[in-house]
Amino acid sequence: MSILLILGAMPENSPYVNYYTNILDRMGVSYDICAWNRYQNNYIARNNLYVFTAKGRNGSIKKIFDYFKYRKYILKHVKDHEYNRIVVFTITTAFFLHRLLTINYKRKYIFDIRDYSSLMRFRHVKKVLKRILSMSYANVISSPGFKQWLPSEFKYTISHNVAADTLCTDVKKISSSERIKILTIGALRDSKSNIELIKSLGNNSRFLMQFTGRGSATPVIHEYANSHKLNNVIVTGQYSKADEDSIVNKFDMINILLPHNMVSDYLMSNRFYLSVIHGKPMIVNNSCTQAFFVKKYNLGVIIDEKDDIAKKINDYWEYFDLHKYNKGRADFLNVVKNDEIKFEAMIENFIKDYK
Repeated sequence: MSILLILGAMPENSPYVNYYTNILDRMGVSYDICAWNRYQNNYIARNNLYVFTAKGRNGSIKKIFDYFKYRKYILKHVKDHEYNRIVVFTITTAFFLHRLLTINYKRKYIFDIRDYSSLMRFRHVKKVLKRILSMSYANVISSPGFKQWLPSEFKYTISHNVAADTLCTDVKKISSSERIKILTIGALRDSKSNIELIKSLGNNSRFLMQFTGRGSATPVIHEYANSHKLNNVIVTGQYSKADEDSIVNKFDMINILLPHNMVSDYLMSNRFYLSVIHGKPMIVNNSCTQAFFVKKYNLGVIIDEKDDIAKKINDYWEYFDLHKYNKGRADFLNVVKNDEIKFEAMIENFIKDYK
């Protein structure tokens, strides 16, 4: 038996593929990965990795043509190899491969949705999406919030953006020093929300803010901090994934302030899980899926648009209840573990149901 996993990017930019390969490796199942090297980066070649190398371009029309080229590459690859099952990631990739999936692999593919796609604005795409969802073996989502914009008549299996073997309900003591250290880590794409945080806390001796990660917002944040001569803002840029845990453990809080839009309002970010796993209360904006879980499990501070952010954070620490926080954290991690058990069982059945 052989399975093909189809990504819309390279594996290092698609860590969720490991949730599948870890299970397949454990079960001794053969698999290949097709990936798209959009940024033409160097990568480590291996026997089961097939790479389509074409620089991703800006502009809607250019992107569409790029996806047609990737589809052609995938179709030829599938024709040249024999696969019993397929796992396809992202709405856009599945849309361009919908005929292959629904005709050749009906009930033999998993559709894994990791993000909202702007293609959802189009009626035809929504119609095709329903067809893909209806003919899959299973549909996977990384956030329960996605159910707000996905068709409600289908069942969805949740696969959180965290590896099951990293989950730990051991409670860690939390201590905030005189200076509250706030970390923003990961791909820094939104400058507006981050600069709003900086405006609220800049040159306030009570706070230290560090922005660690590479993205379109990184130089904007750096320039803003420099031009305003802020002495409590550090921008460090790109970091090694291997250093992530040690970086996070030096801080008191994780910042996850994001803009209000279809992408951000319904996701569960990597930073959310970093916050819970490491026992670092998070800062989130109101009226989003992440805020729902923060409120339900007492995981941090929820910021409204008109809030005095400095006061809101200070008040949080003044009335901080370690026992209540730790209980909510453990309860949430148990929910994640139970979801991951169901996800792994689904993958195992996906393999065992092969005839």
